[in-house]
Amino acid sequence: MSDKLRVGVIGTGFGSRVHIPGFMTHPDTTVVAVSASSPEKARATAQKLDVPYACDSAEELIARDDVDLVAITTPPFLHCDTLLRAVRAGKHVLCEKPLALSVREGREMVSAARAAGVVAAISHEFRYKPARARLGQLIQEGYLGTPSLLDIVNLFPRRRDPHAALWDWWSQAEKGGGVLGAIGSHYVDATRAWLGEIDSVHALLDTYVTRRRAAESGEFRSVTSDDTASLLLRLRNGAQVSIRLSSVSAGRLDRVVATGDAGTLLLENDETLYGTPAGGEMEQLPIPPELQLVPIEGDTLLPPFLRLVGALVGAVRGEPSDVPTLEDGLRHQEVLDAARISSREGRLVRVAEVTE
Repeated sequence: MSDKLRVGVIGTGFGSRVHIPGFMTHPDTTVVAVSASSPEKARATAQKLDVPYACDSAEELIARDDVDLVAITTPPFLHCDTLLRAVRAGKHVLCEKPLALSVREGREMVSAARAAGVVAAISHEFRYKPARARLGQLIQEGYLGTPSLLDIVNLFPRRRDPHAALWDWWSQAEKGGGVLGAIGSHYVDATRAWLGEIDSVHALLDTYVTRRRAAESGEFRSVTSDDTASLLLRLRNGAQVSIRLSSVSAGRLDRVVATGDAGTLLLENDETLYGTPAGGEMEQLPIPPELQLVPIEGDTLLPPFLRLVGALVGAVRGEPSDVPTLEDGLRHQEVLDAARISSREGRLVRVAEVTE
């Protein structure tokens, strides 16, 4: 391996907005190749972002000798086959979330990465947003005392208009689309990082915008993925967690509340953190300098993604690292699968049911 970790990026949606600029910006990584759903898209992206090589396929990219790590930024239904090819070729991997379409796929991916002896990570860059990271620190330091309740609400209108938010893989459950996987997986990761493992799930998953316009034909097609999700979780330590999500709301609300017998924490818009010790007044809490991120022009997720890249490089070099692992992705997949069973069958589902 060269001094810099050489990355090949598969996918040109989120890959073009965050992965390629992020890996190009970090001093210890560089992007040497890109592939897309078509050779034309790969060539256009390579030219626009100064990537040396555009590959006609993911297989061609994975086979390149100058690629040390493969970043998989495709829709979820392509994750499993692509990751298996990459790790069996001896490549390190960073996979977008959600990890897979099912726990069965996730287990196969984890097993293959372990057998190959490569570093395999999942892209939960939200972990490194400063206010989120500080909230987690404070919980670990005992600010809440014994935690009892975590309430998460994230409402946004991005997919409210069926004429503007078109029918694509996001609209198809069979391809891994939906708000539960796209956004819920981040909050499952946050819940585990902040408070511990999840024991059981009771979920409601619904689709309120049931048809969307297809870009190619202009015709409206049926939507099978969820655009609204409500999860009630019981943690192994007894705490309750509620996660409520909508990608079709008329307004925007982003709020996290965590409470226990010694204090309460409030996170607004993933940026501003407030705290109330028992018997005290609510006040805004500072973010320590070591958690702050350097502003970067471009997508707002670039700064936390760069922090994730640093952790990923450390893991590849054999250094202690907090990079989210493929095993984390599998734990999240177990919760997502349990939520889907719960919604379908109308009952509480223990996570152990999908791990046995």
